[in-house]
Amino acid sequence: MMRSSIYGILAVALAASATNTSAQDNAKIYQPSTEWSVERQTDRCVARRQFTHEDDTAKLVFEHGGSDDAFNMTIIGNAVRNTLGPLVSIQFGPEEKPSGRNYISAKTRAGEAALVLYGVRFAPAERAADGSFIVETLDAERLAAIEFLQIERAGLKRFRLETGGLSELSEAIDQCAEALEKTFLSTEKGGRVAQGAVPLDQGSWVQSSDYPGLMQKYGMGARIAVRLTVGTAGRATFCQIKDSTVPQMFEDALCLALMRRARFEPALNDQGDRVPSYWNLTVDFKAG
Repeated sequence: MMRSSIYGILAVALAASATNTSAQDNAKIYQPSTEWSVERQTDRCVARRQFTHEDDTAKLVFEHGGSDDAFNMTIIGNAVRNTLGPLVSIQFGPEEKPSGRNYISAKTRAGEAALVLYGVRFAPAERAADGSFIVETLDAERLAAIEFLQIERAGLKRFRLETGGLSELSEAIDQCAEALEKTFLSTEKGGRVAQGAVPLDQGSWVQSSDYPGLMQKYGMGARIAVRLTVGTAGRATFCQIKDSTVPQMFEDALCLALMRRARFEPALNDQGDRVPSYWNLTVDFKAG
């Protein structure tokens, strides 16, 4: 009953923060100024697009580490400067529901403000009758119905990136991810990894301070299976949730912690060269 109550509180709060699409509620609107580009890099697929509002520019970046619905998302520009608090509301509108997400405030090498989120999906997890959380995979019709990405939070003016339908982009990313996993030097794909990545100081990766405060307050626990992509520098470059039946706050908190702290001796190929690889682990959050 307690889990049902807290999720209900979160759902109501997020729904209340969502913009009425007919009125737009004074959202700052950014129109696309470039087409989508999709690039396959060594360890991920990256999709980029630029948007403008008057003289202001915003950049949207989706990163995929394999054939999975979840992706990392970065928004760059003045629209995400000076953020406050631990949560941001995102919505792929007008039909998909908003969701509250943890995030990282950062800067690019050029000094631009950046808002980084891990484990994003186009539709948030929905609570089932048995208390578990189910994530839907959006079909082409629902992806095509997406019109915008809306961002809102305390201290940050509500704004929209007019993405238009995302079905064609999703198909291009899927093709890129399929090619990535066929050539990726990963032991689970039968690749040429001679020595897998070796974790360093793994006990420090997830700390008690990473437990979402609201979840701990209501005694909620979680067991989450994750796959990290480990780059040649020995750092996690992508966090992919493999199995979870909990609110996304736990997923966000875990990926944020692992991306910040996970360190490895990188995997090696037959020639002794460093190569990207995967690392799987399961983490338990227990209310104390």
